[in-house]
Amino acid sequence: MKNTGDQRLSRKLHTYAPDWLRILVTWINLKRIAIAGLILPKKCFVQIKPNSVDKMDYFPGIRDEIRSYNHDTSMAQKSLAVDGNRVIMLRMMLRQIASLPGGDYAELGTYRGISARLILRHMHPDAELHCFDTFDGFDNKDTSAETIAVRNRGIEGAFSDTSLKRAKTYILDGKSGDDRLNFHKGFFPDTFKGLEQHSWRFVHLDPDLYAPTLEGLKCFYPRLVPGGVMLLHDYYSFFAGVRRAANEYFTPRGIVVLPMVDKAGTGIVIKPTIDQFATHSDIANRDFAVVN
Repeated sequence: MKNTGDQRLSRKLHTYAPDWLRILVTWINLKRIAIAGLILPKKCFVQIKPNSVDKMDYFPGIRDEIRSYNHDTSMAQKSLAVDGNRVIMLRMMLRQIASLPGGDYAELGTYRGISARLILRHMHPDAELHCFDTFDGFDNKDTSAETIAVRNRGIEGAFSDTSLKRAKTYILDGKSGDDRLNFHKGFFPDTFKGLEQHSWRFVHLDPDLYAPTLEGLKCFYPRLVPGGVMLLHDYYSFFAGVRRAANEYFTPRGIVVLPMVDKAGTGIVIKPTIDQFATHSDIANRDFAVVN
């Protein structure tokens, strides 16, 4: 990403420089990008910074967050997980939903807390973050169901290299504690008990497998406030059970899952407003009856 000095020079060139100089600068920059593309691994490409974050003061600290996210996720997965787009979109969505009248934040599938740390850092100060995970890898009940549902094999014991203590330490990022942070360790949806009256403005579903994804949709989506955001991690990925569960839940309701265009193939769903639901009363009644 360019620094503020580069930005001022770029604007000056764009405004005052003759066409030949602007073409020369553009040509040089294209060559620099081409050289970078040759150096990078084949799975990577160069992405120009989006206009939505052109002003660094709009998302303060985002360069450090992208760098930290890329490093920590890659080390956890033992492969490249360089994903600036994901961090940028998370920041944009978290800023957008901060103006909603209420609702807490939830993450199903916290693992080591890499996404949860970003959510806690940028969520509404009066809201809570609830993290659901076994903190011990995939549960055998879910992997057995996955084998039947989508014939995904060889996933037993995945993501077991974590713990509640490890995730909590990482999420808090040096702080001794935070009253807004809540952990629910164990098998989902058993760990959802007691939260039936909660409403949510942001939900990050990342359990990877068919059964917990479907249960997560049943628990969280009816309680998502109008305008709230739900992210479906791995919607377009190796974990085919996520997409199957999402399509089973959303297709009968006429809801479309949009791609986030991040490395993990995340899908996005934004809860329609109540007025929009009024045109589909059968959907509204079915969803809100669960909450009421």
